[in-house]
Amino acid sequence: QSYNEGGWDYTTELRKFVDGGMTGTGFIDGVSGIVNRGCHNPPCGTGPVDGAWVRAQNFRKVLDALFDGSPPQVGSFPSSVVFQSDSGPS
Repeated sequence: QSYNEGGWDYTTELRKFVDGGMTGTGFIDGVSGIVNRGCHNPPCGTGPVDGAWVRAQNFRKVLDALFDGSPPQVGSFPSSVVFQSDSGPS
């Protein structure tokens, strides 16, 4: 399922988060807003995100656990790279 509303595109924001060294809370804040309130920039008329600070802290704990406190160095993919879905052989 994709999300592209009000200039915030999930895939683009994910790539920016990864390319930027997986730091900050902007990405998880946006995703939490989408899941919890239906938009990437709450309160969106429905109120603030429940537990936003705790969500951001838990997200950081998961990343630290996955990467032993040191996220891998990553580079961005050229815009010409096309990703295929996992729908089996083509």
